[in-house]
Amino acid sequence: MESPFEAVVAYFETEHAGYFAVDEPSMSVALSLQGANGTYHALVTWSDEAQRLTFSVRGIITVPEDKRVAACVLANLINWSISIGNFELSMDDGELAMKLAFDLADGELGFGQINENFNSVLGVADHYAPAFHRLVRANLTPEEALSFVG
Repeated sequence: MESPFEAVVAYFETEHAGYFAVDEPSMSVALSLQGANGTYHALVTWSDEAQRLTFSVRGIITVPEDKRVAACVLANLINWSISIGNFELSMDDGELAMKLAFDLADGELGFGQINENFNSVLGVADHYAPAFHRLVRANLTPEEALSFVG
């Protein structure tokens, strides 16, 4: 029986061959992907201790300091409306990320789980990225920025 991290690596070997990097000591897989609204850096990390798989999409946007409070409001508005994952904003450097983590406990991690969750977190990040870009670049309120995405 393969370990959960081996299952993650096998998924990426099948679906993204040649386009990812494995960091075995940190049990993570990193890759860059092009979405409809930008290029994103994805990181998938397994924790043996927590029995948790975490998907994160980074590189969505770096929010300038004067827009971070408004971006937090926008992230909160979005987080209340989505059913999977959440947007997080670093107040230190302005990095916006979309994250999804789930505990595996004593279950088995399969190709379908990895595929669905990875594509979901990437899809949500790509779908809402234009709202954050409009908030920052067009000087819109969080509510106005959110109205541009369906």
